[in-house]
Amino acid sequence: MKPASLPIRNIAFLRRKYGPELLVDVGWLDELPGVHKLVSISEPHRLDFHDILLVTEGTGVLWLDGEAIRFSPGSVIFTTPGQVRRWRARRVNGLCLFFKDEFLRVFFNDALFVHRLSYFHPRGGPRRLVLSRHDANAFRIRFLDMRQEIRNLGGDSYHLLRALLYAELVRLNRVFVERFGGPVDTHSAALTVRFRQLVDAEFIRQRQVAWYAKELGVTPGHLSVVVRRELGESAKSYVTSRVVTEAKRLLLGGESAQRTAYLIGFSDPAYFGRLFCRVTGTSPGNFRRRVMADQA
Repeated sequence: MKPASLPIRNIAFLRRKYGPELLVDVGWLDELPGVHKLVSISEPHRLDFHDILLVTEGTGVLWLDGEAIRFSPGSVIFTTPGQVRRWRARRVNGLCLFFKDEFLRVFFNDALFVHRLSYFHPRGGPRRLVLSRHDANAFRIRFLDMRQEIRNLGGDSYHLLRALLYAELVRLNRVFVERFGGPVDTHSAALTVRFRQLVDAEFIRQRQVAWYAKELGVTPGHLSVVVRRELGESAKSYVTSRVVTEAKRLLLGGESAQRTAYLIGFSDPAYFGRLFCRVTGTSPGNFRRRVMADQA
């Protein structure tokens, strides 16, 4: 029997949950709407904000764009906006730190900061970090301090929360880079970050490296050298990977392989199928059937 695709629920950040607009929040997983730690969470969904989950109880799997991320207490899982998520877990709980990147951007005047954090853009690496008991407890305490501040907002709370969020993101980046490698200096690789942003905005219409290089004011050769040094793959490969990631999300949302091809700018579904197979090792249809079967 063909596995049925479930509709994907879009979850938006509650900007006025506490009255005045606040673009950061911390909460226990089992306090969130529709989440109960004794019940398997299986509805496909995607967020329009960044999310960091510190698991404190339970084990299970969180699928991100069809990739299975297994977790247990002490695991930290990172989600970026737009990723298709689905859970299989029982007795799971943890602290969620979630935010819109504009909360930091408008204050620190650094549009690229969040994009430089290694755990949000691991490019083939892990989206899970397992902390020692000591480190997990330290992050838990600081997350709870932020939660307390959010629930007792004062006139200066917005400034303090931005500073606390900024510090936690940097601390996590240090641990992640120490474990898995990557640039420690979040002020480096601005060209690579701008390239990734441009690809996110234009990958359906533009797939030529020369076009991106021109928009960024560099030569295609220079762009390729920098991207390969920072991301471990060519600029062309990165663009292709972004196309395939979007295709996976559409397929998991129930689109046919043919319609997925059209939605991401391919006039020839057969060519799209060959490209998808070359990158993933399987056809679009087989990818969806495998993921649906694994999640059943």
